[in-house]
Formats: sequence, C-alpha cells, structure tokens
Amino acid sequence: MRWLAKFISSYACDGPVSAVDWGPAGRWLAAAGGAYVKVFDTEAKKIVWSATHGGVVSSVAFSRDGSRVVSASGKSVQVFDAATGMLRRRLPHTATVNAVAISRDGSFIVSGGGDETTRVFEVSSGVERFHVLHDGPVNAVAVSPDGKSVATGGDDPKAQVLNAQTGAVRSVLTHNGAVNALVWSGDGTRVATAADDDVARVFDAGSGQLRSQLRHEAPVNDVAISPDGAWVATASADGTSHVFNIHSGAERFSWSQESPIRAVAWSKNSRWVGTASDSGALLFDPVNGQERCRIEQPGKVHTISFSPNGQYLATGGTDDIARVHSVAAVQELCLIPLGQGNNGGAVALSPNGRWLAYAASNRAATVTDVLDGSIRCVLAGGGKDEAEFSPDGEWVLTVSRSFNGTDVCDAASGALRCTLVSSGGRPLARWSPDGRWVAMFTNFSGEAWSSQWVSVKNAKTGTSRWVIEAPMTTDLAWSRDGKWLAVGKWDSTVWILDARNGTERIRIDQNDHVNSLAWSPDGALLATATFTSAQILDPADGAEVAHLANGVSRQGVLWSEDGRLVAVVAQGVATEVGSWLHVFDTETWDRRFAMRLSAASQIDWGGNSRRLAVTAGYGHGVTVLDPLTGVVDCHLGQGDGVISTKWNADCRVLATLCSPLYAGLGNKPDSIRVYDLDAVQPD
Repeated sequence: MRWLAKFISSYACDGPVSAVDWGPAGRWLAAAGGAYVKVFDTEAKKIVWSATHGGVVSSVAFSRDGSRVVSASGKSVQVFDAATGMLRRRLPHTATVNAVAISRDGSFIVSGGGDETTRVFEVSSGVERFHVLHDGPVNAVAVSPDGKSVATGGDDPKAQVLNAQTGAVRSVLTHNGAVNALVWSGDGTRVATAADDDVARVFDAGSGQLRSQLRHEAPVNDVAISPDGAWVATASADGTSHVFNIHSGAERFSWSQESPIRAVAWSKNSRWVGTASDSGALLFDPVNGQERCRIEQPGKVHTISFSPNGQYLATGGTDDIARVHSVAAVQELCLIPLGQGNNGGAVALSPNGRWLAYAASNRAATVTDVLDGSIRCVLAGGGKDEAEFSPDGEWVLTVSRSFNGTDVCDAASGALRCTLVSSGGRPLARWSPDGRWVAMFTNFSGEAWSSQWVSVKNAKTGTSRWVIEAPMTTDLAWSRDGKWLAVGKWDSTVWILDARNGTERIRIDQNDHVNSLAWSPDGALLATATFTSAQILDPADGAEVAHLANGVSRQGVLWSEDGRLVAVVAQGVATEVGSWLHVFDTETWDRRFAMRLSAASQIDWGGNSRRLAVTAGYGHGVTVLDPLTGVVDCHLGQGDGVISTKWNADCRVLATLCSPLYAGLGNKPDSIRVYDLDAVQPD
C-alpha cells in the first residue's frame, strides 16, 4: 500500500515547465513554460493571462503583495501586472537571464544571467540601481528577508552577499564548484547553497563563515531552509534528499528516489518536504523520513512549490503541464502488473471492496486480494473478456465475447459452479438483484442476427428459466425488484419482459438504435440512451416522461442509487464539440451541471451514489466528482492509460484498468490500480 497525492487540476503550458510560484493568497499560480509566462486561477481552474518572452523562461515569481509577476527569459527581466498581464517593465541584460527575485516590499528586483552580472533594478522606474561583474554566468539570486542584502551565485566557485543598495560585497561564500541554488534563512542570518562540488553548505551571511555542510555523491541541484529556520533540505543528482541541522550539520535522515532530484521545497509550517525528480515528485515527513505520498505524473518533474496555506502542491516538468495536487492523499491499496502489451479485459470489485476479479481473453480470470495484490484464486474456464461479482460477493460471473463460454465460479476457490452457455459470440450477461438468476443475450449460431436469443438462467445450475428469440439485442437491465427485464434493441425498440417467464409486457419504439438502459431504483421509470438522444420512459405504457438531451451518440446512461439523478455521457452534440457529461435532477428534469470531457468517456456510479467516476479519454485518467454539484474531488491515473473503472458497493474502493498501449501512450506495461478514497492518513 502507498499514498498518492490527490491530483486537483492541470494547466497547459507552451513548453517544459521550468518554474512555478504561488500568489500570496494561494489562489493564483504563475508558471514558466517554454517562451511563455502564464497565470492561472486554481479555484476557477482557468487561465487568467498569458504573455510571451523572446526566449525560454527560466524563472518566475510573484511579488509579496501579489500585485506583480516577474520573469526571466532571453536578455531581459519582465515585470507584469499580476491581475491583467500588462507588461509594466522590461529590464535588460546583455545575455540570457537565468534567475530573478523580488524584494519583500516589492521595491526592487535582482537578476543574474549569462552576461556574468548580477543586476538590481528599481521596480517603480526600471532604473538599474547597480550591477556586479562575476567570473562566470550567474545561476541563482535571492533577496534577504529585510531587503538589505542580496545573495548571488554562479559558475565561478563562490557565492557573494551584496549590499542591496550599493552592490558592495558584504561577504564571500567559498565553494569548489559552480553554485546551482541558494536561499536565505527566515531571520536573514544564514545563506544555504547547493553546488556542483557535491556539497550543500550553510554560511553566516555577514561574515561568510561556513557553519555547516553535508556531502552528497553527485552535484547538489537545490537547497531549502525550513520556515522555522532549524533544518536544511537538499536535492541532489545522486537521487537523494537529506535533511540536516542548520547549526551543526548533523543529518536527521536521508531519502532516496529512483532518479536525480532536481528541486526541494518545505511546506510553510515546516511539516512536510516535497522533492521533484526525473521519476516524479514525493512528499515526506522531515521528522522521521517517512513517505507521506507520491505525486505521479508523466515526464520529469523540474519544479515544486507549496501553496501559502500548505494544503496544495504545484509541480511542473517536461510534459508541458503545471499541476496542482492536494497534500491530502488517496491510498493506493495495490498495483497489479499485467505485463507488456495490450491485454484489455475488464475488472470487477466485490461489494465490500476486498476482492478484485480480472478477466482477459489471453489469460485465465483471477480473483485478487486488493490489500496486498496476492491472487486468491484462478477462476475455472480459461480466458474471458468480462467478470462480475454476484450481489453477495460469493460468486463471479465470467463472460467470453468469442466462443469460450459464460460461467459462474466460486469467488473463494475459483471452482466452477455451472456453465451458463458453452459457446456463442457477443454475449451479454447480467446478475439479477437477488443473485439467483442471470439474464443473457447470446448468439448460438454464428453471426446471423436472426439466430440470437435472450434468456434467464438459474445461476446455481445453469438451467434456463425461459428463452425467447430476440435478434439485435444491445443491452439488458433488471428492474431493482427483479420482476422486469428491459431489452434494448438495434432495431430502435425497447422490450419490457416479465422476468419470471419472458412474457412481453410492452414494446416501446425509440428514435434510433438503443445502446444503454437504466431503471430507476423504484422501478417506475426507465432511462434509455440511443444514438441520437437520451430520454426517460414510463415502462408501463411507453410514454416519454422527459427528453434529456440530443446528440450524435449517447455513450451511456446511469441512474443514481437514491433515484435523485440521472447521468448521461454524450459525444458530438451539435452545439457542443467533444464529449460531455450531463447530470439531471429527476424531480424537475433540469440539468444540474455539464462537464466537458476531452474524449469519448465512460461513467461509473457506485452503489450509494455519492461519487461518480468518469474516464476522460485515453491517457487522461479518471475524474472522481460529486454527482450533486459536479465539484471534482480528485483525478487519478494521469498518464496511466485508464480504459475502464469499477466501484465497490459503497463507493469507497475504486479499481482502474490501465492499458497505455491501447490508450496510445506507448508500449508500456498494463496494470490494475486499486484506491481507497475514504482512507484517512494520520498527520
């Protein structure tokens, strides 16, 4: 088991994200990506403004009062109005600017660049206050908390502390290699540095005296001092992060990641340390070194920053996207590797969420313990395409879409209970609400539409209760009391059958091919989705109670367990390009909300209706949201190639089936990930 940070939102940038910084209120986020600076509203989840530079933007920062955004790119520093993006100042260098910082009172800016200078500019006038020449490019600059001093470091093996008014050298901080990063302590008495000579150091800012140091086995890329001023955290190319005492240099602990660590940051209350590496980002406890959660995202992560309230983390890297995660984490119960290539298949969870069934045509179906990923049993019957637990969780229904049959197996031992049909192409199979019966649609005689049948079979013995000829069946749905079976047809009809004997109650004409059906919990209404619309029908007389929406293709319709809501996924609506999730109130039939999706999607509603899972297109993971309001709780599986999901009965446990190759994300191993969304992580 491990914990994963809740992914909240993402923001497209125009190149690899080199830097992110929060506004002082914690709502706006500035990101440097490619040749652009962008500011995003993380509450409204939208872009506020975007501005271009003459080259790749290397650094970005908000002023302390939130009124200005400063950035470094090309041969200049640019100062923007934080609210509008209007350019206020362009401050020149003679070569590429590598770093920029703004004083706390917002009165001056310090910058360093490839022209081997550190420059200080007045914000109000843009006038250069002074510049200092170095013996190599300047890589890092920082302003002391009181605004009286500037620290600067670069490729020459020293850092300097300068008088912020005159540029006079206050102290020299000696190194044996290039300085990559530096930072002031909160009280302004110490400067910590990260250098290419594999050492992180802490100096007395006034005298330049070395106070403490910690040696790595490769260059140190970044360094951060805890807000309480007691500890220093490092990020190194050797793949480790260390926390050591700022006064003595005594190491508190070290942490290893699978790849070079590029950046490190403290939460504002000194409670957590975050690291950004080539293999993702990590949040850990600086007291004991225990991992709190991982931040998984595609590509290398270059930068990481805590929001002012410490509740969120912003990250950015080589996938050209800035992301916001919550420090509150989701527990990943298990990760089940499925091997290389497109395995496809289907997953199912037992009602209590403890067991997971996986079926695929190229392997035997299995039941796995989600707490440790161990296999509980192998189900009889060989390769299958679908699996579903019985309502009591004691049995698993496995279905083959080719000619490998449909079986009921013991969920504990895998033993065959009965075979419902030994062959037949393109079957559908649905458990009855009491688990005693299975409704089936099967083609017994090849591909001819005229040879297809609907039946209800005894789940214990496999014997037929009744069988009727029903060509072109596309979906089956039991009423919640088990008395009625709805049959959706390609010929644009819906049949309502008596589940006890197959007698037709009514045949209802639809406007197009039917592809999805869902009963209301009380059995009084039936939702249908056709290729052109979604509607609510009275199953007693076939009358249309409500017309929900029009569209080119309705990919699915679901009714919430409490009967208050109906959800529909649409693709290609005439006035709404792309895919949309629509949720309707069943009292008024008004649309509660609509959510735009990036590609053809699936929806999955757990048994108690409190969460809705939406797969937002191949490679885009799954979005978990509140179905009453549309408010997003979290996103999971970004970049995993999620192709389907399954809830357990109470919407606590969610399983995702991931196939990167099938999703067009390259030939990466397939996997199943199982999450517990109600687990509470102790602080």
